[in-house]
Amino acid sequence: MALNNFKKVYETDHIKPLIKEMRNDISSESRVVGEMLRVFHRIVADVKSFSNLSCKRKRKLILYRRLFLQNCIKINFNYKEKMENLLALNSRLQPCYPELAVNTKYFANEIINWLERGKKF
Repeated sequence: MALNNFKKVYETDHIKPLIKEMRNDISSESRVVGEMLRVFHRIVADVKSFSNLSCKRKRKLILYRRLFLQNCIKINFNYKEKMENLLALNSRLQPCYPELAVNTKYFANEIINWLERGKKF
């Protein structure tokens, strides 16, 4: 970050293109959604399913899921339409994590289903 004279973390080459792909602006809500999407992607790439997480970890993620959904509403972002493409882009932006690119369609469906469960409450 400092090496490239970036003042903000989200300006780096592996984050900013993802946020720009979501929306043309770099508002704080867009950045939060982009960062959370990266986190959710990393989790499902590691554990394959949110159901494989411990109860303690699931409880922690509920708050982030709620924040993600609230910010999607604020910025009028339909994550269902773009999820697979955004995950594919995220995996290309982070070639040092090849597991992110293994099955983006499955990862997208897993994340969407998990997010949708959060809308029921």
